[in-house]
Amino acid sequence: MALTTDTPPPLYLTASQVLQDETRVKRLKASFCDGLFSLASEEEAKLIMDESSRICVGSARVMSEVLQTKFFLDHTPFYWIIISHRTSTGIPPLLEQLLEAIQELTVDAQEDIMEGLRRQFNSDLYNLVKGRLTDMETLPISSISFLGEKAGQVTVKAQAAKLMEYGRHTQVMDFNIPRFFDRLIVDGELSFHFFSLS
Repeated sequence: MALTTDTPPPLYLTASQVLQDETRVKRLKASFCDGLFSLASEEEAKLIMDESSRICVGSARVMSEVLQTKFFLDHTPFYWIIISHRTSTGIPPLLEQLLEAIQELTVDAQEDIMEGLRRQFNSDLYNLVKGRLTDMETLPISSISFLGEKAGQVTVKAQAAKLMEYGRHTQVMDFNIPRFFDRLIVDGELSFHFFSLS
């Protein structure tokens, strides 16, 4: 019978132990690279979340704590998903899976999400996370059209940009207002609230 002197991997780690382990943090960053700067498919998002769970030794609580820290270029994964979503449509599967895995967002994570939304506002993403921003001041409900659901949903996307020729920062807004003139005729007005970086 052979004797081994290898120490078995720990059965339990705290979030701070995971974040202090350089190899684990590098593995975590590497797995998220596949989904933060481009739209990850459902399968890719699941692989990223599965790898995150393995890195956190299978503890949902530890994974929740780790993923809400600013371990990825001084921000949480939430921030980078929001910032990188400007050219995509729909809800990123990785954002949905992160929200499913994390029951309650910390104040720091909520602030990071809000910072991302101020830099890159997307009303679809905002509506997805709004109910989870319990410690943040959120936007009031926008006006609802008398036309109801057949009028469609107003969406807004805002993108912070820097004009290189003048060195000034600008905000580019993209409004999608289905049946705009019908709304004006029937409702007489249209209001929609959004965040913008000032």
